[in-house]
Amino acid sequence: MRAAVILALLLAAPATAQRAEDNIVTAATDAFGASIGRESIGLYDEGNVRGFSPETAGNIRIEGLYFDRRAFMTGRVRQGSTIHVGLTALDFLFPAPTGIADVSLYRAGAKPLLTLTTGVEPVYAPYAEAELQLPLADTLGATIGTGLYHDHYPNGGRGLFFSNAVTLRWNPAPGVEITPFWSQSDASSQTFGPLYAPAGDFLPQPVDRARYFGPRWAVASFLNSNYGLLAKADLGNDFRLESGLFRSIVSNRRTFGDLITGITPDGRGRQLIFADPPTRNASLSGEARLSKSFLTGAIAHRLHLSLRGRGVEQSFGGNDTLDLGPVTINTPSGAPAPAGFRFGTPTQDRVRQGTVGLAWEARWAGVGQLALGLQRSDYRKTVRLPGTAPVITRASPWLWNASLALTPTPRLTLYAGATRGLEENGIAPADAANRNAALPALETRQVDAGLRLALTKDLTLLAGLFSITKPYFARDPANLFTRQGDVRHRGAELSLSGSLAPGLTLVTGALFLDSSVSGPAVAGGAIGRRPVGRARFQGQLNLDWRPAPDHPWSFDAGLFHNSSTMATLNNRVSVPAVTTLDAGVRYRAKLGTRPVTLRVQALNLTNRFAWEVIDDGLYDVNTPRTVQFSITADI
Repeated sequence: MRAAVILALLLAAPATAQRAEDNIVTAATDAFGASIGRESIGLYDEGNVRGFSPETAGNIRIEGLYFDRRAFMTGRVRQGSTIHVGLTALDFLFPAPTGIADVSLYRAGAKPLLTLTTGVEPVYAPYAEAELQLPLADTLGATIGTGLYHDHYPNGGRGLFFSNAVTLRWNPAPGVEITPFWSQSDASSQTFGPLYAPAGDFLPQPVDRARYFGPRWAVASFLNSNYGLLAKADLGNDFRLESGLFRSIVSNRRTFGDLITGITPDGRGRQLIFADPPTRNASLSGEARLSKSFLTGAIAHRLHLSLRGRGVEQSFGGNDTLDLGPVTINTPSGAPAPAGFRFGTPTQDRVRQGTVGLAWEARWAGVGQLALGLQRSDYRKTVRLPGTAPVITRASPWLWNASLALTPTPRLTLYAGATRGLEENGIAPADAANRNAALPALETRQVDAGLRLALTKDLTLLAGLFSITKPYFARDPANLFTRQGDVRHRGAELSLSGSLAPGLTLVTGALFLDSSVSGPAVAGGAIGRRPVGRARFQGQLNLDWRPAPDHPWSFDAGLFHNSSTMATLNNRVSVPAVTTLDAGVRYRAKLGTRPVTLRVQALNLTNRFAWEVIDDGLYDVNTPRTVQFSITADI
């Protein structure tokens, strides 16, 4: 009966907040990074900004609030995300070096909406999704989503995923919003293609992409969960409270790593399988922020008191390494399944971090904006190796940030800022001699400056310069993953976005990056000056053309270029530059009065093969030429 009532409401009411019209090119405000629904664009993403990770820097936010994310966050709960750097990060409190990735959650509209999507993703991976946005009362709305995915990866791996999520929006009083959410992604059957490690200073032979070369029995299973609560309220007398508490959990039921090592120029090597026992990585994090607004003459002020915290419990290690013997790359493995695995005792890692911060913002309309922040962070990490006493690492630094923006003309804004941060350093990689060893926290620094210029009322240029310095960890001659000095990223980033003509939208950007390592290891010749995995230049250009506002067809294209990328610590091998081209089309129709969109996109049209650098002398493959399509209906 309830289902019939809901369906009747959906058919009777016009759809709002329609998903069928999602278009990331027309929605993006700059070229630094954004996603909406299933589409993304930009130079950066949540795992890579200015050559570093916002996630490890502690710069993931949910609607502006601190979130220590451990698990993949399904698109059934997140509406999209935006990368903020330089001037675009000015409105975020207490940023750490790199940039901020801010995630937005679904918000139910005033009218019911059911969105159904089915299609095929790269590489020919079918999926189906359903999302119901339902107003339950004048002050309460719910978004319920579910999805089924049969993923297929460029390296041949496959995975079957079920994804579910629920988000509520409750406004119990004017100026008060409470948002609980829950999401889960269950990967019941997952295989991973091999990574490739040559025996010397050369690249492996090209391999077939989208073919699985690993053993059929190496099937992983894991569960990603994210849930939490956001509460925001106007308290009166210009006080505002914003708070969030979040839980993020990765439960690995069984996992496998596949490595073909010692690869010779003619494509021979040895295949190793790393089998891990059940492990868990869980974090409880959140922030409470009290803000006070007031005026002094023409200047608007805001003072903020922030309390942030996180507690992390994770286990890792205890793996069993299986040597499958000699293999030839590009040949599927026929290795039989082992009788069993010999797992050791996993290492236990516990992190406790609390931070108190004070911030002040001052805005003078037509003149500029000043922001200052000061934090005291208390960091404690405890590592319990099997059979040894706990190892405790502590840090209690003062962290600060300062930024200034000036608007000498209505069309021009100038910006400069400096930041000091503390970030998690994770564990040593799987192929190091101290695999999974806990690493100390890093103190980091950043200075940047830039401008925003409105070239026309519809076209905006953003330009910035930055310098980021962090301790550099890499393998030493004994294959131990330890500190080898400092790494500095100096660069320039450009974004040009907006409308070139009626119906023609442009989003283009470029990153020029000079990354270098300094320290005794470089001076002694143990490692090269350039760090692994950073391209000197990255550029992309995206266009979307719709002949008329009500025209059913629109056309889009994307051009992407990465310069050569250093691939080994000794700087003797680099991956060549690569340029790829995408092209797509949308067709909009009506099912009665309900919008339906057909989306078709061809990726890597020239089928350019490229090795992607994972680590020192360790490679994966890029996406081959493929076609993805979807049909989305709002009903």
